[in-house]
Amino acid sequence: MILRDRIAVVTGAGSGIGRAGSMVMAREGAAVVIADRDKEAGEATACDIRAAGGRAEAVTTDVGDDAAVEQLITSAIGKHGRIDILHNNVGIGAGDAPPHHLTDDAYDRIMDVNLRAMWRTCRAAVPHLRLSEHGAIVNVSSLAAIGAAPALTAYKLSKAGVNALTQNLALSNAKHGLR
Repeated sequence: MILRDRIAVVTGAGSGIGRAGSMVMAREGAAVVIADRDKEAGEATACDIRAAGGRAEAVTTDVGDDAAVEQLITSAIGKHGRIDILHNNVGIGAGDAPPHHLTDDAYDRIMDVNLRAMWRTCRAAVPHLRLSEHGAIVNVSSLAAIGAAPALTAYKLSKAGVNALTQNLALSNAKHGLR
């Protein structure tokens, strides 16, 4: 078990890539904090992990809210004493369109959820991840960030921003053992 005794916080863990990542990390020995705004989906993921013999707890949270993100990280540290892994998976694309059809509201919502929320969770977690001297951040992006996606303006821009954020995090935290 390569993640034995590690503590992982996974956002968007109620479904999709977040759920799958949570299941794998738990199977590899990590205690997983399942963060999702959908309480039932988060609880289902945590329940499935526990049923398979893993350790997991569900926390209902909205990564679009600064205070909720701070509470997520603070509560994980309060319960486990530290965090070792932050796995960001939240992402949306609803309302996206080519640039000349994209509304301000849709653009703002997609950017806030896909990029700013990842920045929020990283901002809250990095000081604690640095303390472990072996921390890791996994930010899920998309091939849309580097490929053709003419109908996905805000989604593409947000995921390109995730790539840039992740590079910056890696370069500015490598000396602290954070990858």
